[in-house]
Amino acid sequence: MGGLFERGGPPHRESAAPARIARNQSSAGGAEFSPPAANTPRPLLPFDHPVYIMYSSGTTGLPKCMVHGAGGTLLQHAKELVLHTDLTRDDAIFYFTTCGWMMWNWLVSSLSVGAAVVLYDGAPLAPAPAILWDMAERERITVFGTSAKYLALCEKEGLVPRQSHDLAALRTILSTGSPLAAYSYDYVARSIKPDVQLASISGGTDLISCPATRSASPRTRLMVANCRMRNRIAWRHRFASCGPTSSARWAFP
Repeated sequence: MGGLFERGGPPHRESAAPARIARNQSSAGGAEFSPPAANTPRPLLPFDHPVYIMYSSGTTGLPKCMVHGAGGTLLQHAKELVLHTDLTRDDAIFYFTTCGWMMWNWLVSSLSVGAAVVLYDGAPLAPAPAILWDMAERERITVFGTSAKYLALCEKEGLVPRQSHDLAALRTILSTGSPLAAYSYDYVARSIKPDVQLASISGGTDLISCPATRSASPRTRLMVANCRMRNRIAWRHRFASCGPTSSARWAFP
């Protein structure tokens, strides 16, 4: 079922904010769900109690199952969500993912922070190419998760959400699944939001996490370019000591 499930906060905190579900227009006939009562007893389990069974992609043979423990998974996700993504209970986070991809498990852990989680059930470009941006505007999404392919398709479709949508609430776009192409950085800055935090993140099913989550700079590509320039200057300085006849000093134009 598509929609928004907003949780008032972690179990140990009281909140007057009611839980709510905003249905996606592509969903039909689904039942409404409510959060459990505050006094529902919770069993105490060991720190490494199994919480997820994930399967490898099978690119190196038959798919292999991996069992992840509850404590370690939650700690890793909390680190990436709170420290790397700066997620708070005031945020609304969305990731376009199926339940079989580890990004679903990562997204669910956002509830431990108290953030609102936006779920979508349907095609990313149908029935209208801008349907996810419609949802981002309507639900005031602050962290928008997607893939490099989706951003490339948005550019191919000629979408300019910066002009067609109110994305004032959006502060971070996360992209994974494959490396983000250089032209997609330009597209996001030009056509979606120039000051958005754009992060090409990386992780894995075997880790059930994204250790390479994001940089601190809103313009990741500019930061990388600056790092490359500093490296070139450092290498030029190092090879300059070889003498004026050394060809190595010109190895980094």
